[in-house]
Amino acid sequence: MRSESPDFASRCTDEVPASSAETGEAATFIFERQAKLDRMLAPSNEASLATLLLGHPPLPAVLLAIQSSPVRDRYAQLLHKANIRVELVDHRREALSKLEARNYAVLLTDQLDLILGVRALATGSVTHIVFVTGSADSANSALDAGANDVMPERTENTHFWAQLYNTRRIVSFAASLNTAITDNRILSAMDELTQCGNRRFFDQQFPRELARASRLRRNLSLVLADIDLFKEINDRYGHPEGDEVLRQFGDRLTRSLRFGEDWVARYGGEEFAVVLPETAELQACAIAERLRESIAVAPFQTEAGPIAVTASFGVCGVAVDPASTKELNAQMVRAADAALYASKRAGRNCVKSAAIEKSTP
Repeated sequence: MRSESPDFASRCTDEVPASSAETGEAATFIFERQAKLDRMLAPSNEASLATLLLGHPPLPAVLLAIQSSPVRDRYAQLLHKANIRVELVDHRREALSKLEARNYAVLLTDQLDLILGVRALATGSVTHIVFVTGSADSANSALDAGANDVMPERTENTHFWAQLYNTRRIVSFAASLNTAITDNRILSAMDELTQCGNRRFFDQQFPRELARASRLRRNLSLVLADIDLFKEINDRYGHPEGDEVLRQFGDRLTRSLRFGEDWVARYGGEEFAVVLPETAELQACAIAERLRESIAVAPFQTEAGPIAVTASFGVCGVAVDPASTKELNAQMVRAADAALYASKRAGRNCVKSAAIEKSTP
């Protein structure tokens, strides 16, 4: 018999943080969990999708690495007035360290050796390098070293203001591009209707949950939930109301889970996958029962009126052993799916569990 986690009693009363519960954003749950996996499995991936969605995007900015204090101070003040985000560094080593850690839209510097060092870094560390100088000779050397442009040390002439405007355009373009990339990555991971993870997200993230559980030798459970007689809901009330049921179904599942630990993905059609880290099979069955009750306890409110909804649940929970993870992904999905169909055969609106099939040598 698998043992239960010590937090079993506490998680039965866990509630969604007020802000998440009020907005019904299942996305917050799945990306909070993904961020935790990123920190453990890929700690250097600072630009992960989870980090972007949790409000800490690597915003494009100007990195200001000018040794001359008067010039640096004037530039910082004017860039700030132009509403350009600026980060200041004092030394070449510090600048290179920052550029290795994240991307910047523009680098402003008066150091030729820094330009050479930046161009030796991986592609994409900085979009645009501008050399700040008062000498035409050094300007040519900077361009030879890899600078894209040159700005004067003096900040009151026409050349400076033209270059500052150009810098502002580059930063704005980088910000727009960053937003577009983020939006595309969100769309690729989210189910548009329910705002839960989509099947692609599940296929990518569930193996990572297994990898984590394997590394830590922890329990992991998978619950598959399917709305009972969903076709009849569509036929009787119409597809818009069916879509509303799906939206509310995903929200009710999410509200009953632990923030930053458990997560939900729309597995296909009216079927959803609920992933429960640190959760043994007996515990997962109790949680699935709570989820079942949360669906059946009150009708779903739609424009066509209240609709009574029930769901069937299939559970598979395992104590993950590093030696048995090779086929465990598919085995757990098959076991949970078999348990789900056992719930359907038992009359629906119930919870069944199944053990994984042991592969024969």
